[in-house]
Amino acid sequence: MNLEKHQQLLLKARIGRAFEPDQSAFPFNTLNTVSSLIRMDPDTARGVVLKLSNILRRLLRKHETSCPP
Repeated sequence: MNLEKHQQLLLKARIGRAFEPDQSAFPFNTLNTVSSLIRMDPDTARGVVLKLSNILRRLLRKHETSCPP
């Protein structure tokens, strides 16, 4: 396995860990940050929302592929 593949696996593990029950503060903290940024720095707030949505999409895809219908 090459270095890039290992890095991808590590990133997936970290993302998955961020949304485990004992880590559930992550999405709420992120949304609170966005709320604070909206008036002060709308462009940064938009960027944070886009990054969070990408994380959520990846997690949903992972969940869909790991849980058969």
